[in-house]
Amino acid sequence: MTKNTIYYTWFEHHNSGSTVTGLDLEDILPAGLSIIANPTNLLGGTVASGIGTNTLQINGMSVPHGVSTIVFQVKSPCLTSPSLTLTTQADLKGIPANLGGN
Repeated sequence: MTKNTIYYTWFEHHNSGSTVTGLDLEDILPAGLSIIANPTNLLGGTVASGIGTNTLQINGMSVPHGVSTIVFQVKSPCLTSPSLTLTTQADLKGIPANLGGN
C-alpha cells in the first residue's frame, strides 16, 4: 500500500430476517479518486464498473440478514492529512417496498 491508497469500506445493515436479492449498488466517489482493485464483495452480484473509474457499481447482489461489508482500494492523487475524511452517498436500488424501497 502506498501513502496515496485508501481502503474504502461500505457497510450494509439489514435486519428484515431474510435475504434480499437483486440489489444494485452504485457509489460515485469524489473527483480525483480512482478505484485500483476490485472490491472484496461477499454479497455476490456482478461488478459493472470499478477499476480505473471513480464509480463502484455492483448489480444483482444478495444481502443476508445482519451486517455486511464491501471493501475496495482507491487511489488519491494526493493525501495531505493522515486523518482525511471523505464522504460519499451510495445508491442502493431494488429494495422491496415492504422494506422501504420504491
